[in-house]
Amino acid sequence: MRDLPVDEVVRLGKFAEDNGYASIYLPETGNHQPSGGLSGRSPYISLSAMFAATNSVKGAVGVAAAPFRSLPHLALSAATLNEQSEGRFTLGVGVSHREAASRLGIPFPSSPLRWMEIALDELMGQSRFGVSFG
Repeated sequence: MRDLPVDEVVRLGKFAEDNGYASIYLPETGNHQPSGGLSGRSPYISLSAMFAATNSVKGAVGVAAAPFRSLPHLALSAATLNEQSEGRFTLGVGVSHREAASRLGIPFPSSPLRWMEIALDELMGQSRFGVSFG
């Protein structure tokens, strides 16, 4: 599901819960518009609203574009959603792709695999400070 209004994500979460579906996955997207603005929605805020309105359906950001964010803040966002949802949140992590980074004016890692290894070590290392996320 890409670029849905928050109320639509909430509606779909309730539908999923009422009809036996297990999870809702939202991508992390953002597109630079010709006018200079961005389009897209935050999957973190949309999932937060869905978790507040549901009891059992799981939700995931699949996949978070990690090079576009501060890794400690990504870990805190994920931990907060995991806490709010009582363990129903999962964070998928990736590097996105060169074209998306270019559209947003963000440098793309010269070695995506090595960048991911370092990023995952940093994200998982947050657990020693009590940060936990799905």
